[in-house]
Order: sequence, then C-alpha cells, then structure tokens
Amino acid sequence: MYAEVIVGIQARRLDRVFHYRIPLELANKTALGSQVIIPFGHKKVSGIVVGFTEKPDVNEDKLKEIISVKDSEPILNAELLMLAKWMSEKYGALLIDCLRCIMPAGIEIKMQEKYCLGPGVNRQSYELLAKSDPDLVKVVKILLDYPEKEIDYKKLLKLSDDEEKTRNHLKKLIRMGLVQKKQQSTSALKPKTERLVSLTSQGQALTEEEGASLLKFAPKQLELFNYLKYLNKPVLFSVLDSKFKGGLSSAIKSLEKKNLVKIESKVVFRDPLENVVFPPSVPPELTEEQKMVVEEITDKFRLGGHGVFLLHGVTGSGKTEVYMRIIEQIIKLGKQVIVLVPEIALTSQMIERLYGRFQSQLAVLHSGLSTGERYDEWRKIRLNKSKIIVGARSAVFAPVQKLGLIILDEEHESTYKQSDSIHYHAREVAIKRAELNQCPVILGSATPSVESYYLARNNIYGLHTMTKRVGKSLLPKVKIIDMREELKSGNRTIFSRELQIEMDRALREKEQIILFINRRGFSTFLLCRECGYTLTCKNCDVALTYHFADKILRCHYCGYLRPAPSQCPSCGGGAIRHFGTGTQRVEEEVKKLYPTARVERLDLDSTTRKGSHEQILNRFKRGETDILVGTQMVAKGLDFPKVSLVGVVVADTALNFPDFRAAERTFQLLTQVAGRAGRGDKEGRVIIQTYNPDHYSITTAAKHDYLSFYQQEIKIRKQLNYPPFTQLVRILISGKIEEGVAKLANDLAFIIKNSLSEKQELLGPSPAPLLKVREKFRWHMILKGKNTNDLLALVKKGINQVEKNKLIGNNQIVVDINPQDML
Repeated sequence: MYAEVIVGIQARRLDRVFHYRIPLELANKTALGSQVIIPFGHKKVSGIVVGFTEKPDVNEDKLKEIISVKDSEPILNAELLMLAKWMSEKYGALLIDCLRCIMPAGIEIKMQEKYCLGPGVNRQSYELLAKSDPDLVKVVKILLDYPEKEIDYKKLLKLSDDEEKTRNHLKKLIRMGLVQKKQQSTSALKPKTERLVSLTSQGQALTEEEGASLLKFAPKQLELFNYLKYLNKPVLFSVLDSKFKGGLSSAIKSLEKKNLVKIESKVVFRDPLENVVFPPSVPPELTEEQKMVVEEITDKFRLGGHGVFLLHGVTGSGKTEVYMRIIEQIIKLGKQVIVLVPEIALTSQMIERLYGRFQSQLAVLHSGLSTGERYDEWRKIRLNKSKIIVGARSAVFAPVQKLGLIILDEEHESTYKQSDSIHYHAREVAIKRAELNQCPVILGSATPSVESYYLARNNIYGLHTMTKRVGKSLLPKVKIIDMREELKSGNRTIFSRELQIEMDRALREKEQIILFINRRGFSTFLLCRECGYTLTCKNCDVALTYHFADKILRCHYCGYLRPAPSQCPSCGGGAIRHFGTGTQRVEEEVKKLYPTARVERLDLDSTTRKGSHEQILNRFKRGETDILVGTQMVAKGLDFPKVSLVGVVVADTALNFPDFRAAERTFQLLTQVAGRAGRGDKEGRVIIQTYNPDHYSITTAAKHDYLSFYQQEIKIRKQLNYPPFTQLVRILISGKIEEGVAKLANDLAFIIKNSLSEKQELLGPSPAPLLKVREKFRWHMILKGKNTNDLLALVKKGINQVEKNKLIGNNQIVVDINPQDML
C-alpha cells in the first residue's frame, strides 16, 4: 500500500498526487486526510494524504518514504477531501489551495529554512576568507554577528544588501561546508491546557485536625489545604490564583513535596461566548405562512435525500423563526446544522437568537475570532460537541460528522463569494456539500439573487414564499425624492426637505433613525478647482477618500494614507475642495442639524477594534443612540423595533458601477435597508434620495415589489445573454509593468479565441475598470458559454500554452467562475 500525497507547494505543474512508501512504524498513523512531512527533491515539505494505491505511478525502487505524520488524527475526513477535489475542478484552482481553504487557520504544518555556520567556522577563518573572496564573506559576517546560532532564511535575506547575490552565495558556502542549511517544521496549533490542583489520596486521608497540626507553621499552605479539602474536587490554578493573593506557587510546591497535593493538566476549550449572556427565549406562535413553510420543508426532508429550498420572505416576515423550527427537528434526528450569514457583522444577532433557543449547543466560526478560539471551535465541532454552527462564508467547511441541514441567510449577498485565493461561492459549496451528505439546503432572502429565483421558478429549487410581516407591523411606506428638483429649488444640502421634516418628527416622538449611504469617509475625493487635479492613490488607479476626523486621505483598496493638503500638489493653488458624500460627512451634517441628538456611525472605519461592531449595535438596541449612520452594514438582517425612519442619502451609488448586476444590487440594498423601518408598533417610513427616480430598480424597491423587478431584470439578462442564461469566466491578468500585462492578456486571448466554438464568446481583453490596484496593473477578459467545464478547459489550455512559451513572467493570472463584480 502506497500513500497518495498532495505536496504543499503552490505550482500548477505540481498539482497532482505523488506516491510515497509508508514505513512500518507509521503504518497505523498514516490515514486519509493526515498531514505528513515528506522528502521532495532536495527539501522536506509538508503534504496531505488524499488516497492510497496498490500500484504507484513510478518504479517502486524510486519511491521515497514518508518522514513523519504530524497529527494524532486526520485533519480532513473523506467527505471534505471529496469537497476539495470538487472545488479544484469547479473553480480551476490548485488542489493544495482548496485543501488549505478547508483547513482551520494555523493548523497547517509549515517547513522553515534556517542557516548556521559550519563546524569550525569562526572569526579567524572569516578573516582568511575575507582576503580571498570579500563579496562571499558578507553572508558569513551576518551569521557571525547574529545573536543566535541559527537564522531564518527570510531574515537572512533582509539583512543582506543584495537578495539575489545572497541566494547564490549561500549555495556556494553550503558546497564549501562553511554554512549549513537546516529544515524544521513549525509547530501547529495545539489544544489549550490549564493546570488543575487537587488533593492526593494521602491529602484526602488527613483530617482537618491532622492537617492543622502538620501545617501549623505554614498558614498559606494550611489555608490552601483546607480550601481544597472543603471543595473536594480539582480546582483550576487560575481560580486559586485569583483567590489566594501572593505566595500561591510556593505553597503548592511545598504541599506537592509533602505528597498532599498534585498538579495535573487538563485540556480546555477557548470559548468566544464564555462571557456573553443571552436570556432564554420562548418560541412564539407561528403565523399561518410560517406554519405552511415549516410543514412543506420538513415534509420534504423527512422523505430523505438532497434538496434546495428557496425561502423568499419579505423583511420582517419571520424567516429566522422558520429556520429555528426546522433546526429543532434536525437536532432531534441527532444531526448537525450549519447556519451561514453573509458577514461577521450579522453573526452576533443570529447567535443571540439561536443561543436564546438552543443554549450551549452552538459553535461560532468566523475570522473575527482569535486563531486559538477558531481552532477550539473547530475541535468542538469535530468532536460532535456542538449541534449548530453559526458563521460567515468559511463556516461552510465546518468539520461536522453528521450534517443534516445547511442554511444560507441573505443568500443573495455578494460577500458569500470569496474575493481572493480560490474564488469560491459559499452557496455553491453549500449545495455540493449537502449533496454529498444527502441533506437539504435552505436559501433565505427578502431579495433573492436573480439566478436563485430563476432556478426556483423553473422547479430546480423548491420555492416557498412569505408575503406578510409577523404581528401587526406592516411594510414601511416609501417616498422617492428627486434630488435634481431639490437642487433646482435651492436646497444644496445633502438632506432633502422631506427627509429633514421626517427626522424632526422622529426625534420629537423619541423614535430612532437609520441613515444609509454606501460610502465610507467624509467625501469621495479632493479636487483642485483651479487646475482640475484630483488626488489619487500612488498604488491604485482610484481617487483618495477624505476622512474628516483625522484630516487624512485614504485608499480603500490598498490602505495608503497621506495628510490632506492645504494647497494643490500640482499647481500650488489653494482652491482644494472635497466633493461627494461619505458616512463621516453625513455624521457631521446630522450633528450640525441636531446638536443634542445622540449620533453614531457604523462602517469599517468605526469597527476596527474587536467587539466594536456589537457595542455600537447594542447601544442602538438599548435606545442609547438616536441616529445611526452607516454603510451596507446597517442594511442587512438587523431587527430594531424602535426604528421608524430610514433615510437613503444617495440611492444611485451601485447603479453607476460598470457591472451587469448593478440594478440588482441597487434593488437589493434599497429593499433591505427599507426593511429596517417599522418592525415594531410604530409605522415605518423610508425616504429614498436619488438622481434617477424613474429607474426600475428604485421604483420597484419603493413598492417592495420583487416580482416586478425580477420580470424586468430577467428580460434584460436574456437579451444581453448574461446569467442565468449563460455562464461567465473572468480572467484577470495583473503585474507591475502595464505593457507586459497587456501583451500577456492579448497573447492569452489569441490562444483562447482560436479554440472557441460557435456558442462561446470572448469579450476583451481590455483594461479592467480599476486599472491599477496595490501597485499592479490589471487587464481582464470575459468568457461566455453554456457549460462552465468547457469554458474552464479553454482557459486551462490557454494558460498551459502561455506557461509553456514562458510568456507569464512575473505576472499573475486569476480565474473567476461567475464573478460577482467586474472591477
């Protein structure tokens, strides 16, 4: 039996299994999904066992042996390995990248190169070498001067004058025996342990009187002994440390020497919900629509097998309660449930709802947790200690053993699409994973993606609809304000007269307000009114956003910062003005209008600290904030009964994007943010400010009319041959030299065009709308066709050809299946 291993090196030419002999001493440890250390060429590398075979692909005498197995048990089970292989085929990604994507952060074994001086190399030999080869000796001097015996490879290169020369010198010095190279694996994450202190059998046998006599000259030891005797159970060292101030360690050591106490280690789980209290909730009575949906879906999954159900319910219709009733039945069957939310910001509210109903059966998985917390949550799930897993996109890979249901809340959100590394869509992965486990998937949304709704209307998915809000609350009344008319009438402020009247009324009646604008910062850009110069990012082809509070200009793509100038850097003039509107400016204008109102802002800039997002929302929930200004963070899934007014400051932001989904995104955002109003006893009102009052995405959103929007949008998609009527593959080429990027894009396009069938189409290549991001120029092209696999085959053929012809150079090619944005 031979192991099939995927090596931990990112290279397309190595994207296949390599066969290794399994030494006898590792036969019982080497399992499917294990991490291993293997020899590969002249190096040791990490790898993952993905299979076994009786017949290797090379002569058995040439096979190398696995060096070591790094896990006590496999980190990936057979189902997750199958999922990784499917992702590799579906998204045209390297299998090693897919495996890493599924593994929890920090658990992967990494090999580290270190260098040290050879035996007998010292200052004297250095001086001799310096005379014969002064250039070569520079590396030896770095090693001699370094305070530690060994130096990391990357550190060594940083300390050198010329990295390329240093690499060559190292090879020569190793051949001469003057420098030695060592490889070692970095330790992966380990379970957290805490010390437990308890009485030994001898200590337990002592009476209090005997203990007092024995320890009469050691009062601290006696106090500790009596406390442990009283509790009669092991106690955490950290608990004792907080109770016995000072002298605890020496007291324990003394008692240990007398064989009265013992110290043991206990594995504990880092719990992100440890200090959070959620009161238990009582299940409310379901509405008729909720009852019908719960019955329809549960009847279908009782029959067994895989199925996808689209739950289309208006905002406030009680979709979360439907989820919980179905989850309850899945748990009774002894199975586990994964609940996905589109971003970390929404996990706290979903956790509160689920914890209130199901208490400690929850686990949380998202990137906002520490690496240790995520690792422990991953372990709890794998050990079947958690029945419900809540998290953002990556929680779809939770290592559940008995998967019974996956729920995607707000399934339309573009944040379910991974934007770097592997461009996977969590919705597609969830559906495939449910298929592998023969269990259902529920996709929930008030504004389903056009693709999902199309599949539901064509009976590929089950369609379940809820048209009414829970209780007495009604959908809010929406009014569209034409800002062109406001300008004509002399109103040059960012707030229409109607919105100001409604804000006056809401504050007077002690109600809460949400103001939405999908732009961070104070203004969109700074411009010189004398010469027309716009301040742009030095690394990206975008205008810098002005942040008023810090008086800085920031790039929201690469993070570049610079102080806001008082004079134009181009002409030296003083007519620098800021244009456009962002969240900071809205916040400032609101504070000027209503100086006594309590105003807060919710965007990426205001939530950089851990827990700050929850703190802002909790203050708003408790009524400590009157007006909440925010980006799309305030538009999704939040439920605040005291909010009676929502103001959309600028509704046109998404409409102006060069993307065929622009109208859909606008409709979804407006409908979702409008849905935050009127969820309690008060009637909700929404003011939408726009310069495109007749656009169908805005007029249908104002009427809460998804069906009318869908009917108009689907006609346009069909005419232009866009999804769901075709499949798209975007190829993005990037690099530091624009001419090289453009040449590679044209060379690749030429190869692909020569292989196109009649029903396939290639758009481009052309410069990407964002030509430069993080110092790299970007060109792209779009492939259209009915079958994704056929399109991917064309792309792979093209990439293989340019690789073979050595045309890629230092440029990068990224393949994105059915992209969520075209920027």
